Amino acid sequence: MRSVILINFWDKGGMRHYADAVAGALGERVRVHYIANYVPEDRPSVIAHRVPLHRTMLHPGNLLTVFRLVRLLLRLPGPVYMTSDHPVLVLLYPLLAFRRTVLVIHDAQSHQGERPAKVWFHRLHLNLFAAVLRRFVVHSQRIAGQLPWMIRRRNPAVIPHLTYRPKETLGNAPPVGEGPFRLLFFGRILAYKGLDTLHRAMAILPESEFHLTVAGEGVISSVYAGSNQTVIDRFIADEEMYRLFAECHAVVLPYKAASQSGVAYMALAHGKPVISTRVGAIPEVIHHQHNGYLVPPDDPQALALAIAGAADPRTYASLCDHVMQETRDNRALVIRRIIEVCFD
Repeated sequence: MRSVILINFWDKGGMRHYADAVAGALGERVRVHYIANYVPEDRPSVIAHRVPLHRTMLHPGNLLTVFRLVRLLLRLPGPVYMTSDHPVLVLLYPLLAFRRTVLVIHDAQSHQGERPAKVWFHRLHLNLFAAVLRRFVVHSQRIAGQLPWMIRRRNPAVIPHLTYRPKETLGNAPPVGEGPFRLLFFGRILAYKGLDTLHRAMAILPESEFHLTVAGEGVISSVYAGSNQTVIDRFIADEEMYRLFAECHAVVLPYKAASQSGVAYMALAHGKPVISTRVGAIPEVIHHQHNGYLVPPDDPQALALAIAGAADPRTYASLCDHVMQETRDNRALVIRRIIEVCFD
């Protein structure tokens, strides 16, 4: 049986959800050696290799982590599939250059509002990738076009983001029409996320017919609080996240700029339509009046009209049907393409 070595050292949030999803789906076709600083779920054909990592990157103990990684990579068979970059992996690049290594690049450019140190690190990493590695994966043509020339000339493979397969959810949304239409804004609160636009849109809609939950880390102004709004301003653990997605009717992404959105894929995995702005690669995933709605950025009137349109019971049922069909199709396509990149 063929083997793939999958590496991820982000132990929470979207990067872990993505790595877990890829490992589980790949494990249906090949043996997966999953190297991480945590113990992933027990799944058939997925062999976990936990390598401890200190959260302070320059901690001396992380040198031992690198040593353990080198030993694993020298011992384990198969190509290496890195679901994201990580500072501790920089020291492995010379070794990975001599193996069939595939790196997933989720963002060609840093998000607006990121810390300067994170922006600098992202640029440095892209240059290191280009100098050492040969095979890359991005999730959209738009992201591929934004990559530095040194990476673009490697002809990165464009493979859609894998739709998550979440754990059993806790609860569910009431039928549309029985109570308010429940909207979810989920994720870190940064300026480019357009939360201010969403709140202006909510002010247009009847309070009794729509409810918004805002859940994620960041600074949320107290003026946004309203009788039809719930604010959870902290990091959301997985079990609570699954419940929030299960209990909403639709997910709203009012972004002013973006490359892509893992939140959109989590929504689709839960069978929820996505109401988004037409930015970045999101229109490659969300199709207007098919599995969601697309509106111009920073346009609260258009956003409010889209929300009201999705809340129509017949329209909502059609959107959900398309979401479920495309989610089933996505997994088969993505795993076939990952295997091609790893072995062909």
